[in-house]
This record gives sequence, structure tokens and C-alpha cells, in this order.
Amino acid sequence: MNKLYLGIIGAVVVIVAATAIFITQRPEKYAATVNGVGIPVSEIDKQVDQVKQQQPNIAPQQVEQMRKSVLDSLITAELIRQEAKKKNITVPKAEVTKRVQQIKKIFKTDKEFQAALKEQNLTESELDEKVEEQSIAEKMLKQVTGSVKLSNKDLKDYYNKNKAQMVEPERKQWRHIVVKTDKKAKDLRKQLEEGADFAELAEANSEDTATKDKGGDLGLRQDTDFPPEISQGLTDVELDGYSEVIKDSTGYHIFQLKEIKEEQQMSFKEVKPQLKQNLTREKEQSKFATWLENVKKKAKIEIIE
Repeated sequence: MNKLYLGIIGAVVVIVAATAIFITQRPEKYAATVNGVGIPVSEIDKQVDQVKQQQPNIAPQQVEQMRKSVLDSLITAELIRQEAKKKNITVPKAEVTKRVQQIKKIFKTDKEFQAALKEQNLTESELDEKVEEQSIAEKMLKQVTGSVKLSNKDLKDYYNKNKAQMVEPERKQWRHIVVKTDKKAKDLRKQLEEGADFAELAEANSEDTATKDKGGDLGLRQDTDFPPEISQGLTDVELDGYSEVIKDSTGYHIFQLKEIKEEQQMSFKEVKPQLKQNLTREKEQSKFATWLENVKKKAKIEIIE
């Protein structure tokens, strides 16, 4: 099932390490205070318990480290909330509603959406509040970082210094046929050895509806794109040759290797768009981290837990 926060978190990686944002409450016990505003222990418990349910065998020392990480994230979120309030940064209700609707569209049915809310221990109104807080945080990021500009020379210099890392790895074009039984797979492989056309056999027999009409074509893949039980069975396959029958959870496979594209150096023109995006994000995050560190130094933060 899709995680609810995929639609919430977006690009503000440096803002919140955990996936929930603090909602101002008046609980009996605080884990910390930020300029007099309490961070409730219950919010930390809620997030940690959620992880423990997913990982019941998690070690006690990992739980303790997780609590510290969650607390740090909640302190950061509260600092951002307070700074945004000072600057009168708000988000229109219509914008919040629109983003919540986008999250709902991730799920096929309302039942799935409600199940995801339950899994995250959220109500719809709490989701609205979290989306609003995240939207405000994103506006703070833009205001703090401003417009980061990178010249063509900046990008070219970075490319030249890191050229060795900018390569297109070796990729191979594979076809495959997957069937339900070992007997049928072995029979099809025998037909291939006798000269049968792989594409025709795939179209007539493969259970993979996504590729059977394309003759079983999987396109260009890196070896690491396959799970270990598959990749191990492909290591000795020669060009235009066939794998032995390989079993995995989806059935019995036969692969044919059709093409090998050797590793090659990527040109500056090829990597420039992605390079610009990555370096811009890095500079924004660095600038925001510096701002946040200064905010923390000026804040009165008391750790109670």
C-alpha cells in the first residue's frame, strides 16, 4: 500500500526527519519546550510505537536513538512554525484542500485511503493540519533560500571535477517468458533450443501481461535491477542465448539476452539538467541548514525527557 506521506513530504528533506509534524496541544507531560511551547511526550510515543509495530524485533538501543531523532525533528518543526508565524506566513485553506485531494488520488478507493490513515494513526482533520504545517514549512524554505543561481561555468566545473562518476552503467536488453509450472517452462526452453521464435512463444504463453505482447521485451536493464534469485541465473547467459529455467515467487522464467550496451561516459549536455537540479537543491539545503542553526542558537530549548 502507498504510504500516506509520499504526497506530503515533497522536497523539504532538511526540514523534518520524521513523517509527522507537531500539532500544538496541552498535554500533561512534555519531552521538551521550545521558547516556552511544549513538545508532548505522547507525540514521540505515537511515532515510535508506529515503527515498533512495523519492526517488532527492533533493538532497545535503536528505540532510544529513534526517540532522540523524533524529538529533534519535532523541535525543528516547532522552530519553523514559530518563525513562520513571526513572518505572517500562512497557507490558504483552498491550497490545503487541494493538496489533501492529491494525496487521496494516490489511493484507488476511499477504503484504501482510510486504511492508510488508520495505519498512520491519523484522522482526516489531523491530516489537514499536517499538510498545512508542511506547506508553511515549504514557504519558509523558499523565503530563506531565495533564488539560488548557478552559472553554466559552475555546472561545467562540477562536471569536470566529477566526470569519472558520471557514466552510464552497462545495461542489457532482456526478453523473458514466465509461466506457472516448471514442466511448461522446460518444454518451452526445449522448443527454443530447437529453433522456435522467442517472441512468438512469449506472446502465446507468457503470464506477464505487461510484456507478452512485446515478445517478452524487458528493455535495457542493469544487473542490479533484478532480484538476486533472478540475477544469479543470468550471469552466464551469452548474447542471443537463453537462461536455464529460473523460479521465483511469480513463476518459472526463461530469459534471452538480446543486446549489451557497454558502460559509457555521459556528456555534459546529457547530465546538465539533472546536475543543475541536484546542485540547486544542495545549495538550498545548505543555506536552510545554516539559517536553522542560527535560529536554534537564539531559541530557548529545554530538554525534559
